[in-house]
Amino acid sequence: MILHLDFEEVTSLRAGAERVLDREAKLGIPDHASNERRLSVEALRLRLSGDLSLETLEDLALVEAAVRVIIARLRVDMEIFILNSHPADADAIASYFDYAHCLVVSHRIRMKAAEMTGLIELVTASPVTPEAAQTFDFPD
Repeated sequence: MILHLDFEEVTSLRAGAERVLDREAKLGIPDHASNERRLSVEALRLRLSGDLSLETLEDLALVEAAVRVIIARLRVDMEIFILNSHPADADAIASYFDYAHCLVVSHRIRMKAAEMTGLIELVTASPVTPEAAQTFDFPD
């Protein structure tokens, strides 16, 4: 199943991923949760060249987790730019658009997750299990 991304969304996701990874590198916090977030964002960053092919519900969940981390970082950055300068400052406006584009992608991911969940439940006649999330393939 394909998650369509336009140029602005890919660009904003890349920028957000870079901000997350730069921040994690500067902090140097070696806890498990931080490492897991970094790995999920890095994995998504490597896939950001256009539309995303999502083969399983588990694959979608990994992308969704990375996008949530990116959105959280972009929101903090946006607030910092606004508070440190002015809401109409160029950096504040650019950070708003990065945040907004990623927020739209997050919404589409949730819609796609509901669609994939529904298809699995329809075909298997049972609720989605962790095994089904890993093994039920969705062709492009």
